[in-house]
Amino acid sequence: MKIKNILLSIVSILLILLLIIFCFLYFKFKVQLSAIKTIECVDDNVFSLTYRGSCGFDEFLICGGAKTDSEVASYLTEFLSGGFYKSNVDSIDTGCSVFVKDEIFARNFDWVDAPIMITKTYPDDGYSSIATCNLSFLGFGDDFDPTSSFVSSLLSLASIYVPLDGINEKGLCVSDLVVDTPILIDQDKGKADLTITTLIRLLLDKAATVDEALELINSYDIHSSASMMHHLAISDRSGRSIVVEFYENEVYVTQSNIVTNFFLSDECPLYLMGSEQSKKRYEILQSKEIPLDAIQAVIQSNMDSDYELTLWSVLFNKAKSSATYYFRENFDKEYTFSL
Repeated sequence: MKIKNILLSIVSILLILLLIIFCFLYFKFKVQLSAIKTIECVDDNVFSLTYRGSCGFDEFLICGGAKTDSEVASYLTEFLSGGFYKSNVDSIDTGCSVFVKDEIFARNFDWVDAPIMITKTYPDDGYSSIATCNLSFLGFGDDFDPTSSFVSSLLSLASIYVPLDGINEKGLCVSDLVVDTPILIDQDKGKADLTITTLIRLLLDKAATVDEALELINSYDIHSSASMMHHLAISDRSGRSIVVEFYENEVYVTQSNIVTNFFLSDECPLYLMGSEQSKKRYEILQSKEIPLDAIQAVIQSNMDSDYELTLWSVLFNKAKSSATYYFRENFDKEYTFSL
């Protein structure tokens, strides 16, 4: 009887410890677990998720941000997995196009075939938004499947920090476009640091207008993501559309409804630097009036391209804060997401 009571006590203690551990893990990862449940396959190698609550971005900013992809990955893996997993971000190369007409912000993302994640985020202290991420940019490989395991699902939440384009509830649109040059963005003005992708997340979370976006951009030291030069196309609900370019510690702003992959600011020392194909795409877009026609005209299968395909095309509707996607140059099927 005495031994039986001892065993019962041990079992009770173990059950209590397991319950404590379970409760700790549940409350530690409650928001992440809820987001994981929303992950679904939209189309072949296209996924979506909805994240409600804090993704740790405000804490990331308070900690000073990050000046490299490795620093971003380090913070993310600590936040999302409690430090149980480490990741890396590979260097990439890409071509893209943006065409803005009235309330439509149209964008092509050109790349080799890779998994895509569409994120809908509803932060506690910020604007809700829809954004797109190329999951291969997270360093998990081109065959990464966020639905294949719990760990893969958890890690795919990092896509929130690596948006390549998006729209928020206020109608602000942002798109990243790369410029083919060995020169990188590496500002040093004594301010907190952000990479390009984390800057896009900041703008989607906190900016309602182009002016507010510019104020935020000038409040940080900006650095290249994936060892590439970038410029940003930004447009708001009022109809104002700009391209933001970086050289040394300067920020150059040009009014433009069309952006591809060469520098547009004639005040920047890198003016017109970029690929010849991107200049051809720019000329084609100048002759178009309808956004969908415009981006269809410059998909990679219509160009003399080193890229495999246009991975996604998206029409952001600034009036409705919605996004209509076409994947892998298939314009017969469209997928619309709304906030």
